Amino acid sequence: MIVVSAETEKGGHKINELRMKNNMRPLEIYCIELVNSTNIGLGPMEKKVSSSNTRIDLLGSRIKRPEPRPNLFDEPYIIGLTGGIASGKSIMCRRLLNKGAQVFDCDKIAHEIYEPGQSCYHKLIKHFGRTIIGSDERIDRKTLGQIVFNNPKQLEILNEIVWPELLTEVKKRIHDVRDKHQCEVVVIEAAILLNAGWDKECHEVWSTIVTADVAIQRIKKRNGLSEEEARKRIDSQMGNSEVVSRSHIVFSSQWSDEFTQQQVDKAWSILMQDIENRKLNKSNKNDSTNNTRL
Repeated sequence: MIVVSAETEKGGHKINELRMKNNMRPLEIYCIELVNSTNIGLGPMEKKVSSSNTRIDLLGSRIKRPEPRPNLFDEPYIIGLTGGIASGKSIMCRRLLNKGAQVFDCDKIAHEIYEPGQSCYHKLIKHFGRTIIGSDERIDRKTLGQIVFNNPKQLEILNEIVWPELLTEVKKRIHDVRDKHQCEVVVIEAAILLNAGWDKECHEVWSTIVTADVAIQRIKKRNGLSEEEARKRIDSQMGNSEVVSRSHIVFSSQWSDEFTQQQVDKAWSILMQDIENRKLNKSNKNDSTNNTRL
């Protein structure tokens, strides 16, 4: 993907023209307004990443302000972290966990709600039948996957069953965090976040992106898939351009660990400043109310 400004968009299209002339796949172009940049200290890597430090500086920065979420409590502050397969979501979550956030991995929670006795377990059996049950009375995810893999209608039904159950469980856990005042920030890690419409359940959305080539190499290494199989997985998901357009902060883990950490540090600093400002505004509002009563 090429991130361009209004001033450099023509250059992005020119790059794609040259790539196509050389029988190379065109890159996704995402145009964004520029923000003030700061030196991120990549040294020689800067030339490899972009001819403009401003564009690479956008990683870890706010690219748009979060919308008001009157349906949510002020605390904890909820971040939805999403991205495509092998885009580095888990990498970013570990780093945010180290910053003090509470992270809810929706893949792991989904495994839990599939367990015998859970509401989701019974709903799945009711629709798909006992053929999806293994000898241990647990849902055989491989068998279930074979049923829905090439059947869009059955996949849609599966999502209609699982997604609401999963969201309900996530909300319960966030409620516990709030009741126990465990932390200020909760991160919901979910690849399906945007598809499921869960961005409305978050104060803001952070996303991770990498190029298709990087993702394919990671999938081949991690999952043992062929390049063709890996590319099919990439092509079946939401494109980077749409993910970025619906995000407030964007990360990329395709370069050095140091640069990845710099992005997280930058985003966390922005978030902490916002939280402090929210507290201050709330305190000032309370003081104003008390003075009025006096």
